[in-house]
Amino acid sequence: MLADWYADRVLRSIGKRPVVISLVGLMITTGIFGLVAFTPFEFFPAADREEVTIDVTLPIGTTLEETYEELSDMADVLSQDEGVFETSIFAGTGVPGLFTGSMDITGDYTGQIVVRVDRENQTAKGLIDKWTEPLRSEFSNATIFMNTIEQGPPSGAPVTVTISGPDIEKLTSIQASLQDRIEELGTELVLDNIGKPEPTISYSPNREIMEEYGVSINQISEQIRLTTDGIPLSSFDNGINKKRI
Repeated sequence: MLADWYADRVLRSIGKRPVVISLVGLMITTGIFGLVAFTPFEFFPAADREEVTIDVTLPIGTTLEETYEELSDMADVLSQDEGVFETSIFAGTGVPGLFTGSMDITGDYTGQIVVRVDRENQTAKGLIDKWTEPLRSEFSNATIFMNTIEQGPPSGAPVTVTISGPDIEKLTSIQASLQDRIEELGTELVLDNIGKPEPTISYSPNREIMEEYGVSINQISEQIRLTTDGIPLSSFDNGINKKRI
């Protein structure tokens, strides 16, 4: 019965007005595809994990102790969120290799915080959306970037600009110019893997006097290293970091 009704009614009606039916079908199909523009889509959404890492870079010259204190203050602020149940601080070297998202440039002035959230009260993405701007506002002297583990292969930064060449001074100048122009576009955060120049002292040996006194370049280098680094005798492991003695 159903087959007879379909053949006698539906197919007969379609056969009488094929052009109209085709246009209606085309319009419906086009409308369905048009909904794609209003459908949110994300290639590699955040994984359903409880860890959030916060990369922190302070001004060059900040001591390791000051970096730790700054990271502790940030951890205290994040602990105010009812969804946060644990924070871990890594000053200087960054998080261990078991986490993703290690920092490219590390020093006494850098560090990372690992925050664990209770997924019943908070999500990793929700924590990032809620606390990124307040942290940057309260700790304006620091460069802060919050991220979490993503599904799929590492996607990296949303937009990456690669500059290459033999002259480091020229590369640094181009990088600074591009960074300023990109920031003028209203971007949220612009980072580089060069960092700020650290204060240095250059020594130009007088080779004539060196030959007169029988002093080699290696001896001068060793004396400079002895003055700046000292002589590491051993290391002390306090269960968190290894410190040279």
